[in-house]
Amino acid sequence: MLGTTPSSRKKRGWFNFVGDMYKQLYGTLTEEDADKFSTQISELHSSNYKVLSIIKEQIYAVKSNVELYNNTFFNINKEKILLNENFGKIENQLKNMNELIMDIELEQLVEQQIILFNLMISQVLFEVDLLGEIVTAAQGGVIHASVLTPKDILEQLKKIENDIPKHQRLPVPLDIIGAHTLLSIADVVCIYKNKTLIFLIRIPLIDNYEFTLYNLIPLPVSGNNDPLHMYINPKMDYLAISKDYENYISYRTEELNKCRQTPNYKLCAGGQAIYNRHERTVCEVKLLLEPVEIPKTCHVRHITLVENIFHKLKFKNAWIYSVSRENIILDCEEAKASMKINLTGTGIISIREDCRIFTSDSDLIPIKHLSTNRNIDIVPWSKIPKTLFNIKNYTKLEDLKLEKSRENSVI
Repeated sequence: MLGTTPSSRKKRGWFNFVGDMYKQLYGTLTEEDADKFSTQISELHSSNYKVLSIIKEQIYAVKSNVELYNNTFFNINKEKILLNENFGKIENQLKNMNELIMDIELEQLVEQQIILFNLMISQVLFEVDLLGEIVTAAQGGVIHASVLTPKDILEQLKKIENDIPKHQRLPVPLDIIGAHTLLSIADVVCIYKNKTLIFLIRIPLIDNYEFTLYNLIPLPVSGNNDPLHMYINPKMDYLAISKDYENYISYRTEELNKCRQTPNYKLCAGGQAIYNRHERTVCEVKLLLEPVEIPKTCHVRHITLVENIFHKLKFKNAWIYSVSRENIILDCEEAKASMKINLTGTGIISIREDCRIFTSDSDLIPIKHLSTNRNIDIVPWSKIPKTLFNIKNYTKLEDLKLEKSRENSVI
């Protein structure tokens, strides 16, 4: 296992014809790095140590348990020698035996040869299949369990914990579950050089910044049944904001997709700028601070709502809707008859897994067996007058488990 921080160097090619040839199986690596890691692997292999540490560059080379399979090939060579010895004995027996006498010892030697030969073939086939699985997994950026297990990586993480720079820490707890998670979020590079399969594992470190991520969903709203609707057009798809609302990061969907997902949070690279809300004020942050009027930094648009809007929440069987007037039909498996319901305005509607909602132009179908992760829907409070924003509340649809939208709220 090797860990390092990438630096700015020339781009690598598929093959290096100047020095020793190497092939990139997965990931991105420079030729200079490939030579450096190959040298470190050779140094580790020739020493009696299991771990080679270069603190200055935060690099650790670890001998993998896969070297144990070399013993298997050593045993095969021993059996090959024994096989040759037995063939020599058989040859001597054939020279000395009488044509009319069947030598029992010769039968035993032949039987032993067949057993040894079958054993050797089985061992070779197993090792070849295992090597093929390791290479196939490596081409997909996955480290085969025979090369590095979560238990192995946990053992090494405990050894390097004290060498982690100040104000940084590992993104996972030091337990077996954390080791499993780390293997799924680490950046893996695999190369083949000098008859050695080298895995480079870049372990991400995190700082003390922790943000809450919001998916910004604009909703058209109107007042006094006015056909003209208005909504605030966000400048970003996602807003990550600190617990004290002092710092924030803006994300586009494509930027957020590059983040690594863990069971409890998203892990994003530190390339995005962190802004202070006092130095760089944006509409989206102000809307979370209970404004009494629409902030001047907000981009307000006006539209005439022609089609109904039903936006499904990702982790719930719930839809945010904005309609002028819509008659929907609720159909549930346990219900004796369908239910007809009138919707107006803007709100949130949720249903059970065994139900469906039919609108005039679409069907709302729930997803069964959703993730158990808890995601909270936030409708920020504001003191903006009702004449500007009016989101309806529906409180009589108990069978629908309708979630109330707050008065004078803006999403």
